[in-house]
Amino acid sequence: MLSLPLYQQCRARACTSKTKTGAHARTGGLAALGSPRQLYNYAMEDAQAHKLTTKIKANMIAATKARKSVEVSALRSLLARISNAEAVPADQSHIASSSIAGASVGVGSTEAPRKQLSYMDVQEIIQAEIQEIQAAKQRLDGSSDYVAELDQKIVIVSAYLEK
Repeated sequence: MLSLPLYQQCRARACTSKTKTGAHARTGGLAALGSPRQLYNYAMEDAQAHKLTTKIKANMIAATKARKSVEVSALRSLLARISNAEAVPADQSHIASSSIAGASVGVGSTEAPRKQLSYMDVQEIIQAEIQEIQAAKQRLDGSSDYVAELDQKIVIVSAYLEK
């Protein structure tokens, strides 16, 4: 059985992917969003993505405490890439202050919900991070001690890829 918050998150994610003129607007119910099994799959995928990012954060904290600088660097970079992917574009329509240029009026007026990444989205981000490290390694042409560090980063980040 799905927990209510997780179910609501899936429903909200599925609702945003439907158009206002589609079946969901006519029925106003979950029937247009798919079967309960599809909603369950959305929920499980979200849970897997959350579990993976939580694991990466926990491992970064452990690496920080153990003073493993290469591991901390690799995981911090990976978490930054995931966080950037969750960000939504800024909406400029809320800017209404005349006394301070670009200021927004009201508490929380600049807050926006972050995107919910699926497990496959997170896997693609991890793959992109690995490719970026490999590209940096190729630019160095093995002429630096930094190449060994990049090899370690590839191994560290690759550990989070689905096998």
